[in-house]
Amino acid sequence: MADGEWHYALGDQQIGPVTQEALFDLIRAGTIKRDDRVWRPGMNQWMAAGDLATLAKAFEADKPPPMPLPAATVPPVRMPATSAPMPLPLPLPPPMPGQYPMPGLPPMPPMPGQPVDGMLQYQTPMPYFQTVQYAGFWRRWAAIFIDGILVDFVTVPLSLAMGVPFFARPGANPALAFSANRLMFQLLNLLILWLYFSLMESSKYQATVGKMALSIIVTDLDGKPIGFGQATGRFFGKILSYITLCIGFMMAGWTEKKQALHDFLASTLVICKP
Repeated sequence: MADGEWHYALGDQQIGPVTQEALFDLIRAGTIKRDDRVWRPGMNQWMAAGDLATLAKAFEADKPPPMPLPAATVPPVRMPATSAPMPLPLPLPPPMPGQYPMPGLPPMPPMPGQPVDGMLQYQTPMPYFQTVQYAGFWRRWAAIFIDGILVDFVTVPLSLAMGVPFFARPGANPALAFSANRLMFQLLNLLILWLYFSLMESSKYQATVGKMALSIIVTDLDGKPIGFGQATGRFFGKILSYITLCIGFMMAGWTEKKQALHDFLASTLVICKP
């Protein structure tokens, strides 16, 4: 992803693209606040600049200016002996075709057949959304309920089929056969759940079937899709959410961004699909 593809919104106006360094300068200058929305290709929707991990360091570096030195310590300014007229500054060059001008002015379309070397080409970002809606506890619980029923339709028949050899052996101990079948079911269920959640949440859909039914998706802290490794970490992080008497899951009901414990561990968000 190129660094020069950031867009930002001030009020109802969309501005960009600008480089990431230029965006940092605007943040340090106070032009862009934490609550102002930013977006770049790969993000699902506009998000508050202060919520993005990529831009957090720019806000952390925002410190009040140092106090001015006392007048006694400021060296006097010596004027030259001759007062020659100061040269006038050169006028600014006109904006190149395709470059996005100053805020408040319409974009200039590129002229046919005229290349624009080294300049950022303006591209219209996705529609500007005022807020990011995080998926709450009950919506996520309904998605997990749907996914559980769907996975059971696969794992239960397979478990029964795999348990037949344990019970069909002559002289088989029913207790041992049941324990062996139970262990096989647990391992098979874990394998299918892991592949199902990790592959679906790292796919282009960014959601399992249950999440798609509730119109919610999984993203990273910058609102971008997650990979298979991050989805795997999120899945196994649910073990801690379980062993805390499911308090890890309930955290989605009161945390600021509706994150469960495994979301904090994997640095992910669950948001409503735009």
